[in-house]
Amino acid sequence: MLVPVNGSSCRCARITQKLKTSLLLFVSAIGVVNPLPANACSSSCMRTGQAAGRGSPHLDQRAQVEHLKASLHKLQRKLEEARARSELLIAQHRRARALRKTTAMEAGAGSHSHGAAFRRMQDKVDRSEAVDAAMAALTEDGVDDRLAALEEQEVVERLLGEMKARRREG
Repeated sequence: MLVPVNGSSCRCARITQKLKTSLLLFVSAIGVVNPLPANACSSSCMRTGQAAGRGSPHLDQRAQVEHLKASLHKLQRKLEEARARSELLIAQHRRARALRKTTAMEAGAGSHSHGAAFRRMQDKVDRSEAVDAAMAALTEDGVDDRLAALEEQEVVERLLGEMKARRREG
């Protein structure tokens, strides 16, 4: 922490220190190497009361505060611009990906594939009709066969009944 020249904790020193700390954190987050100017006072300069060859240390601190505020605002603008560019690039990428998918779908659904799809549908309908016709033919044959079997069974039962009746009479 910076210590003012006279040893008391002055407001300017606290503000300067807070701004430097927040600026350094902000700068490290976005990757800038050295945001402070070369003539900015260091903590040792502040302790000894030498303010970069100028007059009062409070004036130098105020100048530093103003410079740090300006640097912070500048870096915040750069960060906002970077975020806006990032969002723009993301939107462009999504748009390009959607266009690529649309183009691929249009290419896959050309006129030749429509004909092939109709042919496949017609083949399915023909196959279904053939299966239905075969089932109907089998069912009809089965009904005729059943009726014929029932008629034969009635004849057999009638003949059997007549034979039993003759045996009893006889």
